[in-house]
Formats: sequence, C-alpha cells, structure tokens
Amino acid sequence: MRGPSYNPLGGIPSGSLYCKAWAPRCLVRKPRASGGDMNTIAWLMLIAAVLPFVAAAVSKAGGKGYDNNNPRSWLARQEGWRARADAAQTNLFEGLPFFFAAVLFALYQMADATALASLMGAWILLRLVYLGIYLAGYGMVRTLVWTVALAVNIAILFLGS
Repeated sequence: MRGPSYNPLGGIPSGSLYCKAWAPRCLVRKPRASGGDMNTIAWLMLIAAVLPFVAAAVSKAGGKGYDNNNPRSWLARQEGWRARADAAQTNLFEGLPFFFAAVLFALYQMADATALASLMGAWILLRLVYLGIYLAGYGMVRTLVWTVALAVNIAILFLGS
C-alpha cells in the first residue's frame, strides 16, 4: 500500500506512520561516531591496506639478484621463507575485500565505533601473527590463526545488526 510518504528509491521516511508499523528501528537513531573514533577506524583501514606491502617488502628485502624490472620471475625462483612471504602477500591481498566490505557495512548499520575499532585492531593483529607464522613455516598454526581472523571478520560484518 502506497501512502503519501512512499519513496520507491529510499524506502519509507522515518517520520511516517508506516515507519512505526513496518520498521521500528528506523525511529531509533544511534548517535554518530565521534571524530576520534572515525579517525581511528580510518587509520586501521590504512594499516590493513598496507599489510600486503609489508609481506612484499619482507619477501624481497636483501634478496641476491633481485631485479626490480622483472620481480615476478625472481620471486618464482625463491624458496623457503621468501616464497612463503610472497604467498602471504597474496593471501593478505585476498583478505582485504571482505574486511573492507564488513567494516563499511558495520558503519552503514551504525555499529558502535569503539567496538568496531577493537575488532578491526584484533583482525590486524591476527593478520600480523599470521604473517609471522607463515614466514616461520608452521602450516597448521597458520591455518588456525587464519580461521580466527575470518571469524573476527564475520563478527565485524554482523556488528551493526
């Protein structure tokens, strides 16, 4: 049923009678995060984005015969911790889209910014531990840490629900 305040693109405005009947949450607005909280979240997003580059730097640092004009063929010949650092870089890049989407969705859902920042910090810490364990070559422990980081990412996704 279309009422006078029906909006096909944006749903039902919060001031209408339909809002009370169909979406009780729309009348209750959570306070916006403070500027400090949002700055923390922005910095944590930047730190997360830089993690793959840390792994890349580790994989290439001090490597004999490293050719910056053709780095992929050089990396393909590496073994041991250098090869694992390169694989960790790939995995860190692969984890970013879900992390960023979960953070943005939590912000969209007006999740508590302090709780969001805490979970983001936990995810970043777990991913740093993951990198260290990957470099050390402990496959089973690495998988466990990766799984915990995934669970934290899922918690971020549903934080605002």
